[in-house]
Amino acid sequence: MIERANELKREMKKYKEDLEVIRNFMFDQKENIPVVVLSTLREKANKLNIVIDDCEIRLKCYE
Repeated sequence: MIERANELKREMKKYKEDLEVIRNFMFDQKENIPVVVLSTLREKANKLNIVIDDCEIRLKCYE
């Protein structure tokens, strides 16, 4: 069980890093990003938020 909890923590850390990269890119390049790409990045960010929330919920089951 401890191994699975550690695995979830690593996954969540990676997802948070990915989300931060997307947010920083969107913030830095907002005027230069085409609308379609911006929309796609927002969708990806929303999906990452959902996955992070899911990891947090599953992690509570192991703690």
